[in-house]
Order: sequence, then structure tokens, then C-alpha cells
Amino acid sequence: MRAGVVGAGGGMGGWLTRHLRGLGYEVEAVDTRDGSMELVGGLDLVVVSVPISATPAVVGEVASHMRRGAVLAEIASLKGGSHPALVEASRLGVTPLCVHPMFGPSTDSLRGRVVAVVPVVDAEGEQGLTRGLFPSVDIVTLDAGRHDRCMAVVLSLPYALNLALAQVLTGEDLTLASKMAGPTFALQYTLAQSIAGESPALIRDLLRENASLEPLLGAFVDSIEELLTASGNEDTFNALHAEVVEALSRDPSYADADARRQRAHYALTSA
Repeated sequence: MRAGVVGAGGGMGGWLTRHLRGLGYEVEAVDTRDGSMELVGGLDLVVVSVPISATPAVVGEVASHMRRGAVLAEIASLKGGSHPALVEASRLGVTPLCVHPMFGPSTDSLRGRVVAVVPVVDAEGEQGLTRGLFPSVDIVTLDAGRHDRCMAVVLSLPYALNLALAQVLTGEDLTLASKMAGPTFALQYTLAQSIAGESPALIRDLLRENASLEPLLGAFVDSIEELLTASGNEDTFNALHAEVVEALSRDPSYADADARRQRAHYALTSA
């Protein structure tokens, strides 16, 4: 089996190249900007691993060079643009695969990891392809709209909040803050540092390409204002706090949240 990776020079592109070789594929790097596109017609599988905003156009270009029946997969973190592009690609006779691996290029084991599948034409067949490409992962199947709404919660909003926090902190004495930090700040600051170190193109796309993010950011701003106003009245604040706790406690993981925070801090400080 022969495979190609568009974006093989990137973090996930490099991971995919190594991963597919481990599955027994002959893997070629494919670049839409040079003559390597001529390789595409002889490949059984092409995986597109490029920035979110570039994915739809790349999917369309690659599909036009592929043979009928070959698999065209893309792994963008948002599906609002890439899913319609794969629908169009399927009309050219390629087998589409719209997936989102919920892990990064530092992953060394797939056990316990999650891959989202957004069906294009054949949900069952595309789930089967995903299991073949990512053995032992947990598969979550959902439509493009629900996927991107979820990504607004678990990716776009945290990236926006942590980058904004990092921007605010640049005016502070961070050496002193780090020395005086307890578990809460130490973990939050580490997260903000890590996110600030991500690719600017990735962060920008997560913020501008997800239509579900804006209402969440609006709700966040409203919540900050509500919290500050409520803090002036003990009963009002306690009622607001109880409402938040009641909502969070519906998730079974809430019960040991503080213990997990302490373990994470210990792991951070003992590393």
C-alpha cells in the first residue's frame, strides 16, 4: 500500500508519516506547490495535514489528481470548511475520510486516545477505515456542526483565554510570580506558556475559523462582569457559586478535581 502525506514537514504530518510507515505503508511527502503532485494518482491513501484555513483548497486540489476509490483523508481540527470539501471530493470518485485525532505529535501510543470521525458519505465504512489507520483508539462519531461546537469548548475557547492571560501577565514580574506560585497559578501559567508556544497559524485559525467561538467568548465576558458584580453581595455570590458547582458536579470527574490538581502540580514540580 502506498500513501502520501500533504504537510509531511509539520508536526502532525511528520507523526503521520512515521505512523503510516509503522502500519506497513510506503509513504511519500506530497507538496501541492511542486511536481510531487504527479505522485498522487498512484497512491492508495493521501492524508492532508495542513493549516485549518488551507485544508479545503488542498483537499480539492489533491482530489482532482487521485484515482477513483483511493482514500482521501484530512485531519483538520475544525470541520466547517474541510467537510464540505470532502463531500465535493467524493463526487470525483475518491473515498473521503474526515477525521480529527484528539492528540498531538508527541503521542507515542494510541491506546486510550480518541479520534473523531465526521461521516461524509458512509459512516460505517469511514469508521472502519479509521480503525484500520488508528488501531486501538476510541472513535467518536458526530456531525461537522457538533464537532466544531465541541472544539469551540475544548480548543478554541481555552486557547483564546490562555493566550489572553499570557498577554496580561507580560506586564507582571513573572519571576517573582513563579517563585510564589501555588498549585493553581503554577498549572495555569504552565498551560498559558505552552499555548503561547504553539504555532501562531494554528492559534489564529482556531480563533477565526470556528463560528461557534464568538458566542462563547461573549458569554465569558458576561460571566466575568456577573461575578464581579455578585462579589459585592454575599448571598448573591454564594447563589451564583452554588449554581456553578451544581452544574459541574453532574460530571463524575468533578468529585476528585482538587486531588487531580494537586497530583498535576506534584508532577510539574517534581519533573
